[in-house]
Amino acid sequence: MELFEQKIVVNQLQIGMYVCRLDRSWHETDYPLQGLYIKDQADIDHLAKYCQYVFIDEKRSRSALIPKHTQAITQNPPQPLRAVPNTTPFFIDPKSWRQRHCVEHYSVTTTLNAELKLSAPLMYLLEEQLAYLIDKINRRRRFDIEPIAESAADLVESLIRNPDALAWLCQIKLTRRPIYLHIMRLAVWGGIVGRQMGLNRFSLVHLTMTLMMTGIGKSLIKQEILSNHNVYNHTPEYQEHLTETLYYLKQSHFSCEDIISTIQAYCERHNGSGYPNALTGGKIPFLARVAGLVDTFDLMVHPYEAKQSISPGNAIARLNKCKGTLFDPHLVETFVQAIGIYPTGSLVEINNGIIGVVVSQSYEKRIQAAIIPLINRDKKRFAKFKIFDLHLTGSDAMQNDRIIIKRGLPFHLAPPKLVAAAHEQLFEEKKGFFTKIFE
Repeated sequence: MELFEQKIVVNQLQIGMYVCRLDRSWHETDYPLQGLYIKDQADIDHLAKYCQYVFIDEKRSRSALIPKHTQAITQNPPQPLRAVPNTTPFFIDPKSWRQRHCVEHYSVTTTLNAELKLSAPLMYLLEEQLAYLIDKINRRRRFDIEPIAESAADLVESLIRNPDALAWLCQIKLTRRPIYLHIMRLAVWGGIVGRQMGLNRFSLVHLTMTLMMTGIGKSLIKQEILSNHNVYNHTPEYQEHLTETLYYLKQSHFSCEDIISTIQAYCERHNGSGYPNALTGGKIPFLARVAGLVDTFDLMVHPYEAKQSISPGNAIARLNKCKGTLFDPHLVETFVQAIGIYPTGSLVEINNGIIGVVVSQSYEKRIQAAIIPLINRDKKRFAKFKIFDLHLTGSDAMQNDRIIIKRGLPFHLAPPKLVAAAHEQLFEEKKGFFTKIFE
């Protein structure tokens, strides 16, 4: 039987129309049979949970109800990313990706100090490898990605043992070019989020490699374009980083198609406003959805223009506003649970007026962090740095005034040299840890 199909957005459906095809497989929905007569508004609302557009059969529909000028879905280039009202949700059952991907449970097995000794050389090595890679790209020379893949595997093992070490080193590391630190932060954030979600080692390496490789194209973008970058609005000039990344990976004969597919889709967004293919909902590969979240979060708290940074808490609030539009709402909730409001390296203000930086956190109770006070109540830096454990303070029943984190602050307010000085004094001179300093 010949079908007379017409493509139509879901919110243009009317009672009496016959839906013969969806923008996805019928098996991905809860409809028992293929084909649906629209009997009432509830049918339209239910379809909207799964689809952005559908195909109607004009012959089986009541012709009088088919609009003569339906709004066709064109193949025009997607609009820039934007946080739009959630009028057309794209339902993804969280059980599907949790049961498939979130299968591991990792415990912290090394102390922060011990892991810093293991991970610091890895950070220096990774920076050298990234510098070599980007230099080769800028000079249009051949390059080998295999050494970076090996470092990614080592990075994952460090994050599994103790995620705080690399997170801390990303905050105090002073690199030759900010793009290197951005790339390393992406890999570390991605590894930490994946670890807390329960991804297996293979998926963790896949995710960290994906995020590092996005730096290939970003390193070729002009600084003025990076400085004006908006996470909600990727300009055509900025979008070129994806094309450049995929081009150079092809030129290098990079053979992992799974990672290439993830890179290609990491700029897609839940509501179809992403690029390059305007994919929606579950059509975006799972690790690409995670990578897109990680990249957006890092560019909120560590934007290319440092003075535009916001605190992790404010970044989480903004991500929450994008639930159901730019990002899968269940994935956003899992992401927030994974990193916490005050991730390691966060600048915070304590309720007694002192400003410090989080050096480690309890992964069971996130507000029970260990901090290094940097600036006292009089806005002067401390002459001597020590680590103060809020968990020990909170468990002391003799204390009348509980010391807690009052709020998070943007990263750029912490002078990098001050944080680096604290690191050198505490971790390179082997001084005692977790000493109370507010006496």
